[in-house]
Amino acid sequence: MDTNFNKISKILTNSIEKENDLNNEEKLEILVLVKKIAKDNMDLQEKNKELKLSLDSDKYHLFVQSNEKKKDKMDLLTTKLEACIIIDNRKKEDHIGQWFNECVDPDPEDTTPFKDLCSCYQNWLDVVYSPKIKLEINLLKERLISWQKSKYGFDDKKNGSMTNPKINMKIKD
Repeated sequence: MDTNFNKISKILTNSIEKENDLNNEEKLEILVLVKKIAKDNMDLQEKNKELKLSLDSDKYHLFVQSNEKKKDKMDLLTTKLEACIIIDNRKKEDHIGQWFNECVDPDPEDTTPFKDLCSCYQNWLDVVYSPKIKLEINLLKERLISWQKSKYGFDDKKNGSMTNPKINMKIKD
C-alpha cells in the first residue's frame, strides 16, 4: 500500500515540478493505484475483522471458562446448601433433641427416673407431633444414657442400672 502511495506522490510531484497538468496516462495510473489502495484497504479491514473475531472468540472462550468456573462454584454452593437443608431436616426430625431443648434441664445435683422422662417425652410427642409418632423407648434410653455419660458420667449407685436408669435432668414445669 505504501508503494502505491509513493507512486502517486511521485506522479503528482513531477506534475507540480513541471507545472503542467497530468496527462491521461498519468491520470489512469493514479486511478489504478487508488483502486489498488482501496482494495488493499478493504483487505486490511477484512483482516482486521477476522482478527477482531478471533480476539472476540478468545474472549468468548475466556467468558465460557469463567462461566464454567462460576457454574462449578454454584454447584459447590448448591451441594453445601443441600447438605445444610438435610442437616436442618434431620434436626427437625430429631424429636428427642427437640424434647431435650423444650422439656428438660440438666441437673447435676438430682436425677429423674427413666420412666418419668419416658412419660414426659411421650406426652410431648402427643402434643407436638400427634399420637401418630411412635415412642422409641430403646432409642430414647440410648440417647439419655449417652448424654448422661458425656455430661456427668454414669454411676451405678446414683444412676441406677442400664435397664432402669436415672438421669441427671429435671423435667421443666
